[in-house]
Amino acid sequence: MTTRSRLEQIEDYHFAVDKFIHKGETKEDVELQLKNRGMEEGAILGLFIQIEDTYKGPRLIEKGKTIRALNLLIDSAFILFLWIAIMNTISSESWMKFNDLIIFILPALYFILTEFILGRTLGKFITGSRVITGEGKLPNIMQVIIRTLFRYFPYTPLTVFIGDRILHDKLSGTFVVDNKRWKNKFGMAAVSGKK
Repeated sequence: MTTRSRLEQIEDYHFAVDKFIHKGETKEDVELQLKNRGMEEGAILGLFIQIEDTYKGPRLIEKGKTIRALNLLIDSAFILFLWIAIMNTISSESWMKFNDLIIFILPALYFILTEFILGRTLGKFITGSRVITGEGKLPNIMQVIIRTLFRYFPYTPLTVFIGDRILHDKLSGTFVVDNKRWKNKFGMAAVSGKK
C-alpha cells in the first residue's frame, strides 16, 4: 500500500472520530471502513490509540435527528403554553404592545436558562437527552447564547435534515447526547468542571 499524505491522515482521523465517537459505530466496523479507504493495519492501530487516548471512557453517542426534531416539537409546545399563560394574565391593550417582544424573548430565555443551568430543556428531559461540550461538560453561557441565537436563523430547522450536525451545535461546539451515557461517563464531575 502507498504512504498516505498528511492531509489524508487528518481526514482519516476526523472520519474515524466521527464514526466511532460521535455516531457510535463499532471499532471493527470503522477499522474495515478505514481499510477500504486505503489505510494499513499499523496506521489504523496507531489511529485508534490516539483516538482512545483523546476520548477516554465510554463513548457518548449523539442523539439522532428524529429525537432532535421531537425535542424541538416538545419545547415549542411548552413555549406556546407559556406564551398563552402570559397573554391570559395581561390586558389586551398591554398584550398588543408587548406581544412581539414576548414572542422573541420568551423562547430565548427558555433555552438560555434551561440549557445553561440544567443542560437540558423539557424536550431533552423527556427524550433522555442533554447538551454537552466536546469535553463532556455542561456548556458555558456563551455556547448556550450561540446555540440560542442560531435557533432564530431562518434555515436552522432545515439543518436537521442536511449534513451530519445541526448548525447551532456545530457553531457552538456542543453536542446533544444520551443523558444516561453522559452520567455514566462524567456524572457530577462534569457539572463541577472536573473530569
